[in-house]
Amino acid sequence: MKKVSRCVATFGIAGACRRDELQKISIEDIEEVGSILIVKVPRSKTDKEQSFIITNTRNYVPIIFRLNVFFINYRNEKCTVQAIGVNTFAKIPYAIAQFLHLENPELYTGLCFRRSSATLLADTGADILELKRQGGWKSSTVAEGYVEESLANKLNVAKQIFPPGENDNVQIPSASTFREVTN
Repeated sequence: MKKVSRCVATFGIAGACRRDELQKISIEDIEEVGSILIVKVPRSKTDKEQSFIITNTRNYVPIIFRLNVFFINYRNEKCTVQAIGVNTFAKIPYAIAQFLHLENPELYTGLCFRRSSATLLADTGADILELKRQGGWKSSTVAEGYVEESLANKLNVAKQIFPPGENDNVQIPSASTFREVTN
């Protein structure tokens, strides 16, 4: 489950994917170009085609499956012929949160991948248009709702407000990039 969770989290966060989008990704939706993977996301809730790129693919071994689905069940140390279902995708963030010993792992649901993707992108200083493109959101309000309060953004604001001085090299304490779903 650990390897599957890592792969699902990578795809989910890189593509800001919903659980049903992850389930629909097939082998044909993935193109390997040099050291990157180009992933086409099947049409979903927004009925808009999207794609994303995964870099540093040395951790992924090409495997040929009898099925066309990308994510298949792995039980008793063997691949099965059954695709992973949407409910299993919804449970993976909980399993990751437990593995990382995060507080309240029950708050980590299938939306964590989209929330983590949006927050990580916002932390880099991306503008709202980039954020909307990443998540496939039409509304700025909806896109902003997925971004968690960010210490990185608060530190950048503080640096803009306060003049340069001895605190210029302040570093943010390391925090989990995996985001729980909050109401």
